[in-house]
Amino acid sequence: MKADSFQTKFLAQQIKNKIDHKNFYSSFNLGNSVFTSKMKSEESIDKKLSLSQPMSPSYLKAMRALQDRIRTLEGENGILNEQINISQNYCSTAHVKSKQRNKVEKLLSTMTKHDVFKKDKNDEKDEKIRELDKKLKQSEIENEDKIAYIHSDYKFQISQNESKIRELAEEINNIQQQLNLNLDTNESYKKKITQLNQQFQKEKQITLNYQLQLDTFVKSSKQWNESMSKMNQDMKQYKEQVQELQQYLDWYTTQYPVDKFQHMEFEIKQLQSKNADLVNQLDQQKQQNSQLLSDIQLLKLQYERIESQKLKQIEQLNGKIFELQLLVQRQDSKDQYQQTSNKKQVKKISITQAPTSEQEQIKLTTDDDNSIVIIKKNNEDTQEYENISRQIIKLELMLEELDQKYDSIVKQAQIETDMRVKQTLRQELIQILAQIKDINQQINLLISQQKSLKTRL
Repeated sequence: MKADSFQTKFLAQQIKNKIDHKNFYSSFNLGNSVFTSKMKSEESIDKKLSLSQPMSPSYLKAMRALQDRIRTLEGENGILNEQINISQNYCSTAHVKSKQRNKVEKLLSTMTKHDVFKKDKNDEKDEKIRELDKKLKQSEIENEDKIAYIHSDYKFQISQNESKIRELAEEINNIQQQLNLNLDTNESYKKKITQLNQQFQKEKQITLNYQLQLDTFVKSSKQWNESMSKMNQDMKQYKEQVQELQQYLDWYTTQYPVDKFQHMEFEIKQLQSKNADLVNQLDQQKQQNSQLLSDIQLLKLQYERIESQKLKQIEQLNGKIFELQLLVQRQDSKDQYQQTSNKKQVKKISITQAPTSEQEQIKLTTDDDNSIVIIKKNNEDTQEYENISRQIIKLELMLEELDQKYDSIVKQAQIETDMRVKQTLRQELIQILAQIKDINQQINLLISQQKSLKTRL
C-alpha cells in the first residue's frame, strides 16, 4: 500500500508539473523570430542612415537609443537561453531519479511474504530503506518546488520580453515609416543646409575681416595715442628749453655787448691763424717722424745684419781663442821641456867636454830670450783679444737696451697729444740714434782690432 500511495502521488505531481516543451519554447521562438526580424530591420535602418542625407540630431539620438535597447534585449535573451538549458538538464536528472524510484517501488511490490518475513527479521535493512525513502521524497519535493519556481519565473520573463519585443517592433516600424518620409524631405533640407553653410562661411569670413580691421585700427589708435603723448611731452620739453635759451640770450646780450663781441671775433680769428700754423707744423713733424721711422727701420736692418755678422765672428773667434789657448798650453809645455833638457845637456857638456867658445854661449842665451818674448806676446795678444770680445758683448747689450728704449718712446709719441711733450720725445729719439751710431762705430773698431790680432795669432 505504501508503494502504491507513493507511486500515485509521484505520478499525480508529475502530471501536474508536466510541461509541454513545444508550448514552452513556442513563445521563445516567437520572440526570437521577432528579434531576428528586428535585427534585419535595424540593419536596413543603418544602411539607410548611412546612405541618407543628414537628419536632425533628436531623430538620430532616438534611433541610437533604440539600437542600444535592442542590444540589451539581445543580451537578456542570451541569458534566458542559458537558464533554459540549465533547467532542461535539471529536469532530465529529476526524471532519471523518478525512474529509479519507480524501479525500487516495483521491486518492493513484487516481494513475497517470505521475503517480507525475512525483512521483518532484518530491521537494519528496513531502517536503511526507510531512510532512503525519506531522502528520495525530500529530494523529489525540493526538485519539484525548484522546477515549478523556475518555470513560473521563466514564463513571466518570457512574457515580459515578448511584450517588449512587440513594442520595439512597433516603434521600429513607426520609425521606418518616419524615415521613409524624412528621406524625401532630407534632400530639400540638405540643399537649404548647404546654402546656409555657404552663407555662414561667408558671414564668418566677413566677420573675421572686420575683426582683423578692428584689431589693426585699435593697435594703430593705441600707437597714435602713444606717439601723441610723446609729442606733447617733447613739446613741453622744447618749450622749456626755448625759455632757458631766451633767458641765456638776454643774459648774454647784457653781459657781452657789441664791442666785446667784436673783440672776441678778432681773437678767434687770431687763434684760427695760429691753429693753421700749428697744423702745418704738425704736418711737417709727421713727415719728419715718417722719415725718422724709415731711418730707424734701415738702422734696425743694418743692426740685425751687423749682429748676425758679429755672432758669426764671435763664434769663429771663440773657436780660434780655444785653439790658441791649446797652442799656448802646448808651447808652454814644450818650452818647459826644452829648458829642462837644455839644462841637462849643459851639465853633461860641462862634465864630459871642455867649455865652448863665448860666441856659442851667447847664441844659446839669445835663442832662449827670443822664445820667451814670443810666448809673452802671444799671451798678451790672446788676452787683448778676449778683452775686445768682452767689450763687444757689452756694447751689444747697450744697443739692445737703446733699441727697447727707442721702441717705448715711439709708442709714447704715437699716443701723446701734447706737442711740447712730442718735441721732447723727438729730441730723446735723436739722442738715442746718435748713441746707437757711436756704439756701432766702436763695435766696428773693435772688430777690426780683433781681425788684426787674429792675423798675428
